[in-house]
Amino acid sequence: MDERWLRRAGLLGFVASIGLIAYATLSSSPAGSNTPDWLAHFLLFAALGGTAVFAFARGERPWTGLLLAIAIALAFGALTEVAQGATATRSPSLRDWVADVAGGATGAAVAYALLRALTRRD
Repeated sequence: MDERWLRRAGLLGFVASIGLIAYATLSSSPAGSNTPDWLAHFLLFAALGGTAVFAFARGERPWTGLLLAIAIALAFGALTEVAQGATATRSPSLRDWVADVAGGATGAAVAYALLRALTRRD
């Protein structure tokens, strides 16, 4: 499979994930949402971690994308939680940050395994 196509699609998904996470975590909480907060954080950051692997993995060292994806989840999760302290309707939460990191790492691991399978050369 063409690795350039995977990187471009990953980068597009990564940018979209950043925007969606920023909107979802910094706007007022959706009224009437039945999704548990921790699950929403986990799923949003799973998308971020997965797309980051595709966006940043390179050739012979695809594990660099995995490590970068986890680092991004750690940092961006912390940033969004701290930024919530500056809003009138949200508050930072260690539990949310843990869900962010767990989701990011899970999404990254799944994407890494998929990337390895898609780019395996015989």
